[in-house]
Amino acid sequence: METKDIFNFIIETAKKAAKNIHIEYNETLNYPNTSKLIIPNYRESDNKKPKKRISEQEFRFAFTAVLESKFNDLDIYYSVETPTEFEYSFSGRGSRSASTDLTLYDSEKIEKLCNIEFKAHIPEQQAIDKDIEKLVTEDVLGCWCHIIEKSDSGTAKSLFGKFREAFKKYNTMNKELMVLIYIIDKNEIVRRIIEPNELQNTERVFPGEIINCNLPNEWIKSSALARVGCADNRKRTNMDSIFQRNDNWIPFYNGMTAWSSA
Repeated sequence: METKDIFNFIIETAKKAAKNIHIEYNETLNYPNTSKLIIPNYRESDNKKPKKRISEQEFRFAFTAVLESKFNDLDIYYSVETPTEFEYSFSGRGSRSASTDLTLYDSEKIEKLCNIEFKAHIPEQQAIDKDIEKLVTEDVLGCWCHIIEKSDSGTAKSLFGKFREAFKKYNTMNKELMVLIYIIDKNEIVRRIIEPNELQNTERVFPGEIINCNLPNEWIKSSALARVGCADNRKRTNMDSIFQRNDNWIPFYNGMTAWSSA
């Protein structure tokens, strides 16, 4: 399969997984849910409304449930916690094989098509580092699937900063890598396909100056929609200013408009 076909398959799978998560997360929505996945509540605290527990596991299990549903004609197989081809030393106490959250295979169950790592919220730097290292190093396409509850500039700035630090350490790869971020409260997924040569300038891929309009000129010019980072010289403080104003970060899916066709 071509890279674009693999990534498109992952995108379609993520869209359906996101739809099921959103319906379960927002219990007041009057939409049918084809998934049996339940998002549990944290233990109730005094005088506090029960809070849904969102983790990377919800995204991964929703994703694999869609794979099992065979929603299209592609015969794609998968494995979970797939042993890596290379050895890694995350603790500094010797090297050994690690594991990848999810791996897609072709119809013959032989060729690996893509390794996928799932993460939620704002992980520790070490957690991002080790998964980025695996995605960059392994001889197969890589995809990062991230889930966050709220869309605010602080969350994005912190997350982007951790991505930048990871890719500064692991910036040599010979393939494309796709990042998907699902934002629950907006019910949107945004994506960025990173080319190998872009890792030499991680600031352009994951901008650090998110709300003060001081983005690099070449990054602003890459936008096909509008100026990036500022409008009418006013600061932007939400996720829209980061993702929706650049043609590389594409908010390609808004679930609330997709129920009738999904």
